[in-house]
Amino acid sequence: PPNTHPLSSAASDVYKRQMVTLPQLAAVAVYPSFSRLAESGASPRTTGTWAAVAGIGGGLVCAGLLHTFAAPVTAIAFGDGFAGAVPLLERLAFALPGAFAAMTLGAVFASWRMQRRTMVLYLVALTLGLAVNLALIPEMGAMGAVLAAVAAYTALAVMLVVALFVPAR
Repeated sequence: PPNTHPLSSAASDVYKRQMVTLPQLAAVAVYPSFSRLAESGASPRTTGTWAAVAGIGGGLVCAGLLHTFAAPVTAIAFGDGFAGAVPLLERLAFALPGAFAAMTLGAVFASWRMQRRTMVLYLVALTLGLAVNLALIPEMGAMGAVLAAVAAYTALAVMLVVALFVPAR
């Protein structure tokens, strides 16, 4: 399978773990503002819609930059011996729009005390990610894991946006 060199797999693992740091920081930064909006009676749908748009937009900007500069980032972070991991980072960058949207929407749901929805949807996305990993890794190696991460974050973001418009029971 492609990208099965140990260095590619190691870099892929580091990338996946570190890439969510920026979206997590964004979610933590906006949570107090969302909490104030919730307390003031603002609509979670309106706030969530804007959070999703901002998350996707910010994620696309970061993804574009990371995709464009994947080679120098990899060389700086790991050295020239990891050049085989560049295609992994180029594709993994596209998990960022979903990750940003999902994490900012998680902060919206938490602010309106709807964490249970978020938890359930994260479990669904986790299950989806595991299934896609099991399907793709044997055939595609580390690239399969990267594509599974992109699919899981994107699916999670879509599910959270849909959940904004489904009435609570």
